[in-house]
Amino acid sequence: MRLEKAIAKKALYLGIAALATVLTFKPPLVERAYAGEKQTSSLAALSKKQASRDLDLIEAAKKGDLEGVKKAHEQGADLNAKDMHSYFMYAHGWTPMLYAVKNKHAEVIEYLLENGVDINDNAGGPTPLMVAVYSDEKEKEGEIDIVRFVISKNADVNATSDNGITAPMGAAIYGRWDAYMALVQNGAKTPVKSTSHGDSTLLLAVEKDRWDIVELALATGADINVQDNYGVTPLMKAAAVGAVNSFKMLLAKAADVNLQDEDGWTALIWAVRAVPIKIDDKAVEGEREVDKKLREEKQQARKDSMKIVELLLSSPHLIIDARDESGKTAIDHADDREVIELLKKHGAN
Repeated sequence: MRLEKAIAKKALYLGIAALATVLTFKPPLVERAYAGEKQTSSLAALSKKQASRDLDLIEAAKKGDLEGVKKAHEQGADLNAKDMHSYFMYAHGWTPMLYAVKNKHAEVIEYLLENGVDINDNAGGPTPLMVAVYSDEKEKEGEIDIVRFVISKNADVNATSDNGITAPMGAAIYGRWDAYMALVQNGAKTPVKSTSHGDSTLLLAVEKDRWDIVELALATGADINVQDNYGVTPLMKAAAVGAVNSFKMLLAKAADVNLQDEDGWTALIWAVRAVPIKIDDKAVEGEREVDKKLREEKQQARKDSMKIVELLLSSPHLIIDARDESGKTAIDHADDREVIELLKKHGAN
């Protein structure tokens, strides 16, 4: 009996030991997974710290806080970190350099360059020079000329973004005449076509009715009759948007009035289609200031468009009854009584 109890105790002991062994045993695969989990957790913590340092650097660059930039850099922040948390879509993915340029922080720009940041890096978006062009407008007395400053740091004046925009095109879009001058003086070219739609500096300047940039673009070799991917010329564009000042400039420089786009539309067809409806020019009793301003803007837009039609009709080279791809002439496209009468007066059929 005593022997049986001893055997039972031994068996119990062995069973517990075996169970303990089973409970503490980790197969190689489980062991590796456990180690990987700990490693992933550590990497996540490190990644979070890195993101925090990078964000500190970006914020310091925005503010022009040179000491803050240096401190973040010394702590391991990436000088080329991308801002993935911006409230503004245009700034999504921006780097410290782009923010420093936008806000004209020369000392921060210098520091970034001294520490290896590429002045021409765009990572698919705008280059620092393009951002400088967009930010060229003087807001405060004594501000640096950011475009010339960035150019002086060996920026490529002919660099192109992924969507085909160049710095001169940016100057045309934003009407930055001084910036455009600085770019041209430093070797910028005016490409025939750049964007995915085939826009050029000249076409973009016309769209904004920046006749000064139109004149400069023509003086520096831009093709006055350049056509975008749809066959639209600067003259057609000016007619379509009512850019009367640019239209006069193009006409004076002998732009071809009879070219046709892919649908066969001429500048005259574009012009007659663009004339806004006529509205009452009398003031309305109790009219709000904002409504008055809107009414006056519409009246001016009509005057400008009518002026463009008149200028075209006065051109000795105009083919007034040119037909489009569907066989229609300008008078067929016109739906404004005053425009129709004007066309008939000049012999349109």
